[in-house]
Amino acid sequence: MKTGVCASLFSIFLSIHCGALSLSLSPLPEDAETTFFSLQHKSKFKTGKVKNHLAGTSKFDFSKPTPIRSYSRSKFKHSPWTDENLPIFTHFYDNYYELITEKYFYLEKDESIEWNFQGSLNHNLTFARANVKLGLEWTLFCNEEKIYSSSNDHEDQKIIARCTDPSGNSRLTLKNESGQNVLVPNIYLFPKEKLERELTNIPTNPKVLFIVIDSLRFDALGLYHATPFLDEFKNDSISFNRHFVNSAWTRPSTTIFFTGNYASESALNIWDYPLSKEEVNDFYNQPAPLPALLSKSGIHTTMMGNNPFMDTVPGIGADFGFTKVADFSDRIKDTIPITKYIIDSYEKIPQSHFIFLNYNDPHRPYTPPEQYLKQLRIPPSERRNLTDQKLNYLGEVAFVDANVRKVIDHLKDQGTYEDTLIIITSDHGEVMDPKHAYSPFSEINTMYGHGQGLYQEDIHVPLLIKFPKNSSFSKFHGSSSKFLTRSVDLMPSILKELNVSNPNEIRGIPLQNLLLGEDNSSREYYGEARGVKAYQKDNYKLKQKTYEFHRLGSAWNEKQKPETEYFFDLEADPQEHFPLKTPLIENTISPSQLQIYKELQEKLNTTIPPKSYYGIRINQRDLKESFQKGNLKIEITIPHGRFKKVYGKNFFSEQSIQNFGTKQIISLNLEDYKNLQTEFFFQIYPDVSEPSFKIYKDQLPISGKEWGVGSFDLNPLSCKGKECKQLILSESGIPPAVNEFRIQIWKVGTVASTLVDRKKLGSEAMNALQKQGYVE
Repeated sequence: MKTGVCASLFSIFLSIHCGALSLSLSPLPEDAETTFFSLQHKSKFKTGKVKNHLAGTSKFDFSKPTPIRSYSRSKFKHSPWTDENLPIFTHFYDNYYELITEKYFYLEKDESIEWNFQGSLNHNLTFARANVKLGLEWTLFCNEEKIYSSSNDHEDQKIIARCTDPSGNSRLTLKNESGQNVLVPNIYLFPKEKLERELTNIPTNPKVLFIVIDSLRFDALGLYHATPFLDEFKNDSISFNRHFVNSAWTRPSTTIFFTGNYASESALNIWDYPLSKEEVNDFYNQPAPLPALLSKSGIHTTMMGNNPFMDTVPGIGADFGFTKVADFSDRIKDTIPITKYIIDSYEKIPQSHFIFLNYNDPHRPYTPPEQYLKQLRIPPSERRNLTDQKLNYLGEVAFVDANVRKVIDHLKDQGTYEDTLIIITSDHGEVMDPKHAYSPFSEINTMYGHGQGLYQEDIHVPLLIKFPKNSSFSKFHGSSSKFLTRSVDLMPSILKELNVSNPNEIRGIPLQNLLLGEDNSSREYYGEARGVKAYQKDNYKLKQKTYEFHRLGSAWNEKQKPETEYFFDLEADPQEHFPLKTPLIENTISPSQLQIYKELQEKLNTTIPPKSYYGIRINQRDLKESFQKGNLKIEITIPHGRFKKVYGKNFFSEQSIQNFGTKQIISLNLEDYKNLQTEFFFQIYPDVSEPSFKIYKDQLPISGKEWGVGSFDLNPLSCKGKECKQLILSESGIPPAVNEFRIQIWKVGTVASTLVDRKKLGSEAMNALQKQGYVE
């Protein structure tokens, strides 16, 4: 692990022992600025019958609007984002359609957890007090000496952990001596207070409030008095007026917030709502997202709001590493309850925290309270130009604006406003231009919707950032930025402000670099949505219909149409009404525009490499003469899609390829490759199916024994479907050549995604999607 907030983290190694769990940590440097540990784990829960370790067995029904409280403990499983393997007790309850999930240790009687440090400790030990008061006790020992008991009432939630044995090392042991099963909250180690004061350049108890207002267009700010609070907040923050999200619907856009990479680089698909278990597991094998990274760094992370994609809602969501999730996606009217929840629970949140507050309004359907429609100040001459839908949309914008004011006012009342990094933005815009109603990319009506076109109104959203008062960037408050910024830039900006190192390579660039004048580039834009991708440089933008993100099923009829391109001069045509289209583009634009078009076209094709591709290696060197003559034919068949070249790699000549529907036949004359080792690469486009292979020599089928040798060789007569995945998948990249091989065939990357039908989604997922207006 890399350096964290104020500190260096430790690589944690876990071994499980009978009655005890032991954690060994790497050496603690004597001059360590801060050391801490945060124990976060994966947890799962199911509705229906669960085991209650305290009160036997209970049944509950999430569909009833009755306060129900129940407890469940998960099995011994790895967390998606740590190497720890500890028993986790998940506290969750349904309170009038609010699903609250919190993660704690679960220790049975006489069970303990032990942390071993090489070096002495003189640190503050801070714990997040459990919201569930079960009356259960646990004890913390330092080298067998009791230093804390949960039965004691420590109002400050902090104790001093001084710990050194004669060998100079220290050992903390958390032990259950109560004779019952116990619930243990998250625990963090911070340096002694003197050392904290000495670290003047590092934030103490960092606080982040990341507010997302769903579907908020940039041009809604300041329009008809719809956003009086946000207009005032500009004086306390920096306005990034050319901010664009890199995707245009909620799950991929929020994933970008937390990965700093483009949506298609995540394993979570961006074409349809259902997620397969394979996709979720692949996501857990990727670098840790922002909430998990901050949790590991000792910051308590909480998601509050309406976003079922950020929780383990089966079939549509994933665990992003939050310590606590308060999900309101079962509610139709959720804005007021979300606001009430954060205000009521704010004092219980640990001082060092990251809160992701997600409002679903003004997402469709637009149903604002009447008082917020009356708030709008619309000149009579402009009222007739507003449809009822647009009017109600602005009413919901005003409604959320008022609720955000209440949250910020509460921070001011608590005295934490000045010390909190506050980000206010949106995950996407909303299509309201009738000329954009029909998407030429997904081929559906997207009026008063999003995610289908990457028009400017789809992706241009507000971004307001208020830095803590002691931040060197607070001096920029009240200003605005003219530079283009992207949602991939938010994660690295948060990490930079918190001084948390990111061990992963990401696309985003900290916005602080712009403020300091260290990055004056145009920050070129790349975006993805359903059936479309776009690239923008300066005032030029190229959009292309694409099948890269498609999946099999009802959302796509498996027929591919021409991938039309749309080239825009945004300075001359800011509304994107008059695209310059191919193939006549050379006759309609200037030579300089043509050069820009070709540059954007290349970037569209190369920004995201294919997730998987195939390689065929033919060797004619140093083999018997009998294998160097005659005709070789490789027959590759796929049920869906087509074959496509991999950019920058050798592809078969057009003369060698014959197409028969979904069957692609590649014929090669061996004499053309005499004494050569030749490689060809191709991808299946879209990547929704696995191919089958057959190889012929002089029109006679041959087996792997006759033709290929080596661990990656393919037996072409027996490879079909699932067998092909096992025989030719090379996850580590292009395999090395094997001595005296004749043919090698392999696949680099992931397997094709598994189809999940919407009809097979559980009621919990479908209810969330329907109530949010995602599906009918």
